[in-house]
Amino acid sequence: LAMLYHALVPVVLFDVPTAMKIAPYVVLAYLDEAGATASKEVVGEILHVIEQNATPTSDGLSCMQAIFSLLDVLNLWNEDQKYPVNFDWGILEAMMADIPRVKLAHAASTCGAHARALLYYETHLRIKGNGANLAAHKSPKLSDDEVNLLMEIYSKLEEPDGLDGIMKLRQGTTKLEDQRLAAERNGSWTEACSLYELDISRNDMNRVNSNLILNQGASNRREELTDGYLNCLLQMGHWEGLAYQVKGMLSSSDVEDLHYYRMTSKGAGALWRLGKFDGEMAEYLTIPDSMLKRVTLNEAWELRLARVLSNLWKIGRIARGVVPGGAYCADAAQMP
Repeated sequence: LAMLYHALVPVVLFDVPTAMKIAPYVVLAYLDEAGATASKEVVGEILHVIEQNATPTSDGLSCMQAIFSLLDVLNLWNEDQKYPVNFDWGILEAMMADIPRVKLAHAASTCGAHARALLYYETHLRIKGNGANLAAHKSPKLSDDEVNLLMEIYSKLEEPDGLDGIMKLRQGTTKLEDQRLAAERNGSWTEACSLYELDISRNDMNRVNSNLILNQGASNRREELTDGYLNCLLQMGHWEGLAYQVKGMLSSSDVEDLHYYRMTSKGAGALWRLGKFDGEMAEYLTIPDSMLKRVTLNEAWELRLARVLSNLWKIGRIARGVVPGGAYCADAAQMP
């Protein structure tokens, strides 16, 4: 496999579309030559690429797109089984079966290919025997992890009806996390905010009653709930309250912690919508580039936009508090 890859390096470096076109033929030729050994090596290489690109980057997205394109072509050939005539198609079929569909679904979801993620995961459920017919009279029994991934995928597809249906597949009572997710995807931010407050209260009460020390896992959950709650305030337009809460939370947070900068993005988002570019705004915009790369895309967008608008305010292109929140983007875009 390494020898074949090195032979293709010049093509990969100078003509990526051609390299992606050639790749399925190279894999098929290697399978025909080395059989099960080739199958094991190709599967290992695919899984290595998936694991190395667990966090989405521009290069990682290109790598995953190449993997998805390769698998699409190989799967199509496996279904047709027309060319080459003397090829043992059982080897290709076995290789495709050895690639975990769950890992492909996670990778596709991470890359933003949510429809593809749903395709891979439904294929996994059908192979497992749980999802032969999700619309059947008797609903399949899915584990919590299976339902969680389906919920995550459907939430990104913006299918509220499908999300409600997936919630009913969970064994036992509906979880608070499911209700929050459904409320957020339906745009019911007031309901989502109330559910976050309830979950935060329960989380803190359980720690007190159990006399637990705040370990890393519990701390991460508290931060996740706090981020969701602050996002609800932002979406509801409660910007004064959001700015006040962020200011209080940051006073007791570690400036070296990633969550500190995630909260500053919420505070900066509230302040630029209020037209307040002095005071705390300057502190919020001092985020190091290393941390800016680690926050989510939405949080980075809030910070970058706040930085642009703050600079416009400093040179007198925006008057403090004159333009209502939400009109800044349009006004800034129209400036010469």
